[in-house]
Amino acid sequence: MDGIYQNWIKILALFLSFNFISSHYAFSQIQNRLNKLDETIQRMELSVREMTEKELEFAIAKNEELLQRFPDSEFTPTVLFQLSELYVKKARQDFEKAMEQYEQQLKQYDKGRLKIEPVMPRVNFGDAISTLYEILNRYPNISFKDRVLYRIALCHHEEGNGEKSKQYFERLISEVPGSPFVAEAYFRIGEYYFDQGQYESAIRYYSHLVTEEMWHNSFFDMALYKLGWANYKINKYPEAISAFMYLLKDIQVLEHLKTQTLNHSPTDLRQEALDYIAISFSEYGGPERAKLFLQATPDNQFTDEILKRLGEVYLKQDRLDEAVETFRAYLGLFPFAKDAPKIQKKIIDAYEKQWNLIASNKARSQLIRNYGPNSLWYQKVSDQNAKAEALKLVKDALYKSGIYHQLQAREANNDRQELLLAIQKYRQFLKDFPDDERADKINYFLAECLYAIGDYETAAQEYKKVVFDYKKSSYQEQAAYNCILSYDKALQLCNYSRPEKFYLQHFYNMPDSIVVEAGNPVVKNFIQACEDFVTLLPKSDHVTEILMKEAQIFNDIDRYDLARKIYLKIITEYANSPYAGKAMMMIAQSYFNEENYIKAEQWYSTVVNTLPDTAALVRKAEVMMSSSRFKLAEKYRDSGNHIEAAKQFALAAMRYPKSKIAEAALIEAAKQFEYMGDTTKAAQVYEKFLDQYPYSNLLEEAVFTAAKYRESVHQWDKAAKNYLRLRFKNSPLQAQAIFAAGKCYYNLKDWTKVVNIFNEYLILCKDDNRFIEALSYIGEGYLEQGQEKIALQTFRQLLNKFNSSTNREATLYFAAKAQFMIGEIYYREYSKITIQPPLKTTFQRKKESLTKVIKSYAKAAKYRIAEWTTAASFRIGQVFEEFANALLTSPIPEGLTPDELVAYELQIKDMALPFQKKALETYTANVNRAEKNNVNNTWVSKSRDRIRILGNLINQHKHNQ
Repeated sequence: MDGIYQNWIKILALFLSFNFISSHYAFSQIQNRLNKLDETIQRMELSVREMTEKELEFAIAKNEELLQRFPDSEFTPTVLFQLSELYVKKARQDFEKAMEQYEQQLKQYDKGRLKIEPVMPRVNFGDAISTLYEILNRYPNISFKDRVLYRIALCHHEEGNGEKSKQYFERLISEVPGSPFVAEAYFRIGEYYFDQGQYESAIRYYSHLVTEEMWHNSFFDMALYKLGWANYKINKYPEAISAFMYLLKDIQVLEHLKTQTLNHSPTDLRQEALDYIAISFSEYGGPERAKLFLQATPDNQFTDEILKRLGEVYLKQDRLDEAVETFRAYLGLFPFAKDAPKIQKKIIDAYEKQWNLIASNKARSQLIRNYGPNSLWYQKVSDQNAKAEALKLVKDALYKSGIYHQLQAREANNDRQELLLAIQKYRQFLKDFPDDERADKINYFLAECLYAIGDYETAAQEYKKVVFDYKKSSYQEQAAYNCILSYDKALQLCNYSRPEKFYLQHFYNMPDSIVVEAGNPVVKNFIQACEDFVTLLPKSDHVTEILMKEAQIFNDIDRYDLARKIYLKIITEYANSPYAGKAMMMIAQSYFNEENYIKAEQWYSTVVNTLPDTAALVRKAEVMMSSSRFKLAEKYRDSGNHIEAAKQFALAAMRYPKSKIAEAALIEAAKQFEYMGDTTKAAQVYEKFLDQYPYSNLLEEAVFTAAKYRESVHQWDKAAKNYLRLRFKNSPLQAQAIFAAGKCYYNLKDWTKVVNIFNEYLILCKDDNRFIEALSYIGEGYLEQGQEKIALQTFRQLLNKFNSSTNREATLYFAAKAQFMIGEIYYREYSKITIQPPLKTTFQRKKESLTKVIKSYAKAAKYRIAEWTTAASFRIGQVFEEFANALLTSPIPEGLTPDELVAYELQIKDMALPFQKKALETYTANVNRAEKNNVNNTWVSKSRDRIRILGNLINQHKHNQ
């Protein structure tokens, strides 16, 4: 810090020293200094009057002749010098002629007329230089030696021999230090070193010219300028700044500089000085130091300009933070400068170049606040042009600030705070600049922001302003369209009810006003927006879309008659519109909504017939045609007209067999017949459904319903066929359907099918109880077909399954039946055994078989299932009775006498009697047990019959004894 501080002290010291020089000589001496400058220039150009080429050659010849005649006279040095000047003039004329020839040759070369590119000529002061050398050699102490050295140096310089030129300027300085050409010599040598990039050496020579003694010299100011420049080149910024600051201080010096020497006008020098001061500050100290220095400089009128230039330098160097700091320093020192708004704009630009959008927008807000039409700056500044420019900047800032906040909101998923800021900026723009050419655009953006925050009604109002307040706006159509969208959104979110009636005048050529009643005012505004759009923009591509939206609103408020007016307009006036087909559909839908299903079906049919290429609409229309017919049937059904309902449902299915409702229509038709009690007709409809839709989702329902109806009238075969429609279907009800089919065949006594179907069922069965039941039917089927052996195996399999079951109660009946059927099989075998010789053997066989049969029936009775207990008991009695009959009917031995025959018959009757009594006891016990348990069935009745018959036989036997 100490080093930097000392450097700045040095800058101030240098600058103050230049100020001292200026004040020491005072302004009155400046004119004398300028006069001397003119005299010096005259001496620098020892005049040779303008001569023609011949005149010049004549003059040279005369001077050469004079020297020959008087080679050592006192005026010889002067003649030699005069001759050298003529040689200079001659060399320049020759050079100009050579240049003209060169330029002509170059043109020929450029046109391709010369093959070799011409060489640019060079000026040759050889004769002049030789003559001047002669003067120095012969007259080393000549009084005008400085002029000779000066001319030699200039000739070498003009020939491009800078080193030689420098040597003779140095001789001039050392050998003739009091010459008026010394100042220029210092300057020329400084220039030589400057051009060579040897800035320290250049500074050494320039410095000879910026002393108090040199103040009167015409090269003082030029040297001061180049001194600043050279110091800048080697980064000696304090020295450079001091030199340039002095130049700026002395404005009159700038005005009187020989601009042809520096190739700059005073204005250019002023600009360059300012630029280099700014650049120097940018490299040394920055904006804060520049501000301190400029504030510490007395009577400094360039502070504002330097700070501005410094900011510009930083901008060009992309040192944007320092640029902003500099511009802020400027605004802090000159808050009411007329170009303050422009400087604030540069701050904005710097932030934008950094992509620091937040800072740039903040700076933009400051511009709006500090320089707007209501700002203090605007009141204080009198320059109307500056104020006009400020308003342009403020206007642009408002515009961009609004857009910034709108874009920020979009990036942040429509952030509400950003949108509100954008709305604020846009509203201020429209308030302050209502006549700006961008007002329509801003108004449109305002509406967009309002829409984004969900203020749809206000958004719609702003869109409407764009439409009507800016007649030639390029946003008119989009605004009109968005106005409708905004009201549409408002309607969707409208949560209040305020019924309102309004009138529509000349609505689509209707002669009278139309009264419309809506639930809230938004409906009216929406419809009016649609009407405005169609009126203002009849050729817009959105017209049919808007008409569709308007019609939809009428649909929503149940004014289908008005909606149809609009749809018909679309169909007739915009037949080629993509909405024409949809309009037809909506007419059909409106009739559908009004429950005018006949009209609806007709319009849907029109769509199908007139728009065959519009596949999506046609498909939907076909669906709705069938739906219309279906709805008509439902209407009849709901009114209680089941006959007409059944007819319409059936018609819907027949007309639209491929539609989704066809299945439901057939089901509903069947249900109508069912409702009327015509189960046969209902079953027929279901079976038709099953034939037409074997893969329907309603298949299971239809199968079971149709089958149940057939079962209800004992049409077992048809019922079974219906069940078996699921036989090969991947249906969860497949097994259940097969089981039910088996039972139908059981009721038909079609034992072959019973066995086959139930065996098929066993493969699918996962229910142990149903498995046991199915085995029962299978066993019975085998038995009825006379396949006792397989039947016996089946019944035994059933009992094994039963015995391993955990839920025996559910299948106890079928276990008892199976055991009974086993008894039946044994009973068949038993009945086939007759008592015949050898009587003892056959008797024994019969008796053993009797025991086997009785045991089997006894087991069946133990299950305590009434049906099978009474059956088994009856069969046991029957077995005993049959054994007695077998004895009584056994063959009588041959060769018996009559007495022996009588004795034999009595013996046989006595043998049979115990079996008859046992049978009677069994029948009696069966009846008593049944009566006790309130059981009365066929087996009990049969037991009663046998008790009566058997009792009479036994009593008769006793009587005969």
